Formats: sequence, C-alpha cells, structure tokens
Amino acid sequence: MKDRIAEKALVLKAEGHTAKVRLVGGEACRKCGLATMGLCKPGGTGMVYEVTNDIGAGAGDMVKLGLNAGIHAKGYFLAYVMPLALFAAGSFGGWLISEKTGIGGMDALLAVLALCCGLAFSIRMLARLDRVGRMFIKSIVNDVPDFDPTEAGSAEGLDYLRAYRQV
Repeated sequence: MKDRIAEKALVLKAEGHTAKVRLVGGEACRKCGLATMGLCKPGGTGMVYEVTNDIGAGAGDMVKLGLNAGIHAKGYFLAYVMPLALFAAGSFGGWLISEKTGIGGMDALLAVLALCCGLAFSIRMLARLDRVGRMFIKSIVNDVPDFDPTEAGSAEGLDYLRAYRQV
C-alpha cells in the first residue's frame, strides 16, 4: 500500500486491529491545509485518531502513521481542484449566456453559484472520505526518546484526554 503521510504518534490504546493514537506532531501535519487555515493545531500535537493497527503495536509504543496515497490525492482534488474548475466553468457558461441573451453579469453570477455548489459538494464528499479513509500504523519507532503525553499540548487538550481516560 503506497502512502503519503509519515507522522509520529503515541499509541494510547490498542484493541485488535485498531488503535487510538495521539499525534506527536511533525512536518506532514504542519503542511496540511487544515492547520494552515487554523482549523486544527499546527503540528497536530494532541490530536487523537483511531487508526488501523495491523502490525500489532501496543499501548505506549511510538509509531509512524501512513495514509493511502489515493485517499490523499482524492482529498486534494475535492478540496482544491474541483471547486476551482467549477468556478471557471460557471464563469465561461455565464459569459456564453450573456453573449447570447445580452444580459450582463451572468458570468459572475454563474461563477459564484457554481463555486458555492462545488464547495458544498466537496465538503460533503470530504466528510465521507474522512469516514472511509483511515490512517494506518506503518512501523514502530524504537529510537525515539520516551514521550510523556502530559508534557505536550494545551491545558484544554489535556482535559479532553483525561475525560476519555487516555492520559
């Protein structure tokens, strides 16, 4: 399975073929569009995910995570390419309608309408992709110093982890 992301995480709990992990934070997470827009913490420190654990990592292990490259590409397409393409198509279609009917401003109107429809569709499809596409544990990292989850993250994040008995 070809992967794109290589992020380090601490395994909090392992059950069968799934595990709950807490991201330690790194380059892949900092470069993510969500962190850039401020929708999550840059670096992902403190974020807890449920991931596939086919290699048998146990609680307390430091691991590297992966994400299927196909899911990564679909996410970029849905988030960036499709809305922009629909915006351009709406603008061109509106321009054609304006030329034929003589009604001005149709290009801007249809461009914005197409963009809004494209964004709504993209958000819906990204939510579905998020439910289906799951990160997986690539490997257990042995050369990383011990990590205490109570030392990193904000007080709010630690309260969240304590509420779910993960720290």
